[in-house]
Amino acid sequence: MKPKLVQRDAAVLAEGYNTLQRRLNVAGTTAFVITVALVGLHLAVVTTWPELCLVAGAFVLSILLADLGSGLVHWGADTWFTADAPIVGRMFVRSFREHHVVQAKITEHGWVQANGEASGLSSFLFLTALYFRPESGQTWWLAAWTVFVSTVFLLVLTNQFHKWAHIKRPGGLVGLAQNIGLLQTYKRHAYHHAVPFTRAYCITTGWLNPLLDAIGFWRFCERMVHKFTGAVPREDDIGHEAAVQLWNKMNEGRRGYPLPIAVVDTDSAQA
Repeated sequence: MKPKLVQRDAAVLAEGYNTLQRRLNVAGTTAFVITVALVGLHLAVVTTWPELCLVAGAFVLSILLADLGSGLVHWGADTWFTADAPIVGRMFVRSFREHHVVQAKITEHGWVQANGEASGLSSFLFLTALYFRPESGQTWWLAAWTVFVSTVFLLVLTNQFHKWAHIKRPGGLVGLAQNIGLLQTYKRHAYHHAVPFTRAYCITTGWLNPLLDAIGFWRFCERMVHKFTGAVPREDDIGHEAAVQLWNKMNEGRRGYPLPIAVVDTDSAQA
């Protein structure tokens, strides 16, 4: 018998976004704008014309790294932790849980709410990068530095790209970027939102999704986490029984499966 998915109430999850978090997001966004401007200015000053091709190549590499990074963060927030966990749960996991219950809600979030946490974290990374900034003539350090700052910059923009992927016909430059494959379209991102949300985690561009899904990358990562912690993937997102049955199905025939389904007090779990 197929178990019922036990997801949290979207309204309760939405209420978790409080005034303090809003203020922190505003501060983070402000810091992001300032630090990214300083990084961009330094990059423009130290890059010579002969180094432009190298810097451009470094930026392309950063797109792939950001796509992988977005997938790891997305997979982690979807699969592990709880929405009630201190700091990580309330500031990051909560929004992913809400998003799975009401997908379109993300399109109602402005820049600050959608990207504030990533903006704040990135400002510390940009300040670190400025401390170790390359000087003129340090060509290979400039290339490595460009990869780092570009990857961080794209990761900050990722949730905005994710938000656009939930708009069926965005139009303008966003629509053009989606149509030529630079960003995910509504249709391609829908693969991830097919219950029980087990594939297509990369959301910066989505370029790596076909490869990572085909080689079973995410299932391998889940087995490693389960091996060392005993945690069951997606338990907080879809409920204990559904998560265990899904995990057993994904690992059918492997040693140590099926896992037993523990008796869980559903009322307490949803409280």
